[in-house]
Amino acid sequence: MNAYISIMFKINVYINIFIHIGNTIFILNIISFAAFSQDIDTLEIPSNSFENVYRISNPTLKYSYDEISQIHNYSHNWDFDNDGIKDELYFVGTGGAHIYYFIGVILSSD
Repeated sequence: MNAYISIMFKINVYINIFIHIGNTIFILNIISFAAFSQDIDTLEIPSNSFENVYRISNPTLKYSYDEISQIHNYSHNWDFDNDGIKDELYFVGTGGAHIYYFIGVILSSD
C-alpha cells in the first residue's frame, strides 16, 4: 500500500522592536514564519497482512486481510466439521497500537 505524505518544515522569526516615546517604552513584537514543504509520494505504510509471506511459503492458501477492519480471512481452506464443505476462519483485530486478535469460526453446517 502506497501513501502520499507531505513533510512541512517551519522556521519561526521573532523580532522585538523597542520604541521610546517620551517616558514610555513600547515593545512591538513581530512574529512571522516561513514554511517549506517536501513531498514524498511513495511511502510504504506498515501492514499486519501476511499476504507476501504466504505467497512464498504457502501459495495455495486462501488468505486476505482487510486493513480497515483488521480481519485476517483464512476462509475456505479447511473443513472443521467434516461435512465436505470448507468452513470460514477469521482472526478479528481489536484495533489500536496493541492489537489483539480473536478467532472466529463459521461452520458450513451452521
